[in-house]
Amino acid sequence: MTRQFIIAAETREDYAKSGYDVSQFEEFFADSDVGLATVYIPVHRYNFTMLRKLLSSVAAKVFGERRHLFDSLDEFAVEPLDSIHTRFRKHLSEMETATRKTGGAVQIVKDADPDLLKTLAHIEKNHVRGHESGTLRALGYFSARAFVGPKHLLIDPLKICDLNCIYCKNFSPISDMKREDSPRLRDVFPLADYKRMIDDAAEMRVEQIDVCGGGEPSLHPDLLEMGRYAVEKGMWFNISTNGLSLTKEKIEALVEAGVTTITFSVSAASEETYEITHPGYGKRYWKVLDNIRHARLRRMELKKDVPQLLYLVAVTKPVVPEFLDCIREAARVGADRVWYQFLHVHDFNASFKPDASEMQQLLDLMPEAHQLADDLGVTIDPYFENQLIWSIDPSKWSYGILNTGGCPVGYFFSAISHERVLGFCCGAMAVGNVREKRLKDEWFGEHYNGYRYAAQVYKGYEDIQDDLNTPFFREWCNHCDNHNFVKEMNELIVTYLPPGVQPLNPALADEAIFAATP
Repeated sequence: MTRQFIIAAETREDYAKSGYDVSQFEEFFADSDVGLATVYIPVHRYNFTMLRKLLSSVAAKVFGERRHLFDSLDEFAVEPLDSIHTRFRKHLSEMETATRKTGGAVQIVKDADPDLLKTLAHIEKNHVRGHESGTLRALGYFSARAFVGPKHLLIDPLKICDLNCIYCKNFSPISDMKREDSPRLRDVFPLADYKRMIDDAAEMRVEQIDVCGGGEPSLHPDLLEMGRYAVEKGMWFNISTNGLSLTKEKIEALVEAGVTTITFSVSAASEETYEITHPGYGKRYWKVLDNIRHARLRRMELKKDVPQLLYLVAVTKPVVPEFLDCIREAARVGADRVWYQFLHVHDFNASFKPDASEMQQLLDLMPEAHQLADDLGVTIDPYFENQLIWSIDPSKWSYGILNTGGCPVGYFFSAISHERVLGFCCGAMAVGNVREKRLKDEWFGEHYNGYRYAAQVYKGYEDIQDDLNTPFFREWCNHCDNHNFVKEMNELIVTYLPPGVQPLNPALADEAIFAATP
């Protein structure tokens, strides 16, 4: 009797995504002699770009000496997008023609995933020229594979700071997590390593380099060259700073270099509040504001549109009474935007988090805040209201979103620490190392893709560990401040995937394959 196998992917990990019985995969590739077998290859979103490779692997197992039967075929390329559906139908026809040479031993099952052709047709018809990278990120989420680099690449260039924000886990005077000083932590991101990664990022079509993290970026000796190099490679360059170490000369050089955004972390609207959140530094408040003003003045002198100037407010209890005053202060010194952001909550700083009544007060103030911002000619970054809603109702906080909808940030964002550890997000989940390995190899590799898929589906992966043997999903996820990235990624999915198509394919019964096969 002829045995029947369903081989949906070349690797066990990819096979598991398809929803079929993994034991079939293991039996097929472990059997030294499959003998009389009919192998069905279901075409679905997880394997449509690697059918030739899969066919070659199956042929090697089934035919031995005739293992190269499919080697003359080309692998499918997702670009150009304006012909993706047309080209894939042709590619599928070529695959079917090739399998006929096997006398029925290998059969392609075209309709295993009805949403695949529907999605490719939708993209071919509706994709927008100039926005191919966004379309590819949505398609990547649909098929659980990155086709293009992240939009944002965060680089944390050093772990030293010249300030003591009371809520910072690294440098707060009250933190029980405060970093011990050591030569390793005083190390800075080497410029040569940075340039190598930027070269990869440009090739991967990364759009923005965000320089910020656990230290103060303006203390890096090569910050200006880092900005210039990214801009020359065609990327936006954003820097987040406390503003204290920026001289007027440094500010002018950053503006002249074409830096896209400078985010000034102020977190106050008065010297008194600045002193509470930065003990001993209250009078430096005025220097931060002067630096914002000077950046605006130099931008106007050069008749530039950039850098955009952000007035960042970490919303703590002392800031609540000054919530609207932060908008007034930002407008007075020439900032373009106000970015309100909740802090990550730890035991040492929990007392600084606004309570439920204060958060409700802030939510009630949002209409007035937007009107005030409009009147004064500044904007409010639009993600804070979501944080307020999710914080007031714990069932809608980040954990609930992750648990029910999954996290798509793995297709949109990545981070590199000053030690050249590749992080999945700002939560420092270690998923690679770019000290010796290339960024592009790590990002597109199967190892990273496994974490990407785990975050995407969440359930069944709750207990996995990252590369440092710490939980991949951790308390940090409950206080995620990447809602802007999640929102943008979800907008790409809605824009470029057809209505009604589910990003993840439900598990399919094996019997459905045989029923669809003549």
